[in-house]
Amino acid sequence: MQSTQPGLPTAVISAQRIEHDDAGMTIQLSTDNVEHMTWDELSMVVIETNSLGPFVDDVHWLLVGSDPERSWRMAADTAGFDDLLSRLQQLPAFDNDVVIDAMTSVDDARFLAWQRPT
Repeated sequence: MQSTQPGLPTAVISAQRIEHDDAGMTIQLSTDNVEHMTWDELSMVVIETNSLGPFVDDVHWLLVGSDPERSWRMAADTAGFDDLLSRLQQLPAFDNDVVIDAMTSVDDARFLAWQRPT
């Protein structure tokens, strides 16, 4: 399901490394900048694609917090992402079909893989 989502941040900070546990995620943004987001703070998981691949990263994952300005972007090759994806897929109603659609996209688009129920 390709769409533009309201409430998405205009500027998203890129992550260098991500780890997770039962409480939430720890995101390393730079050597001196580490932030945390609890699972309760996560409000959306969005996959952003662009038409620039395959020579540059053309798929990014956006983890959007309950405060949209507290959100992070990461490429699939971000350290720790594979483990995180396995955890994200355990979220209730996480849409793996959307992930497949996004991975095959060659357009500039955003795909909503999960949103916290209201």
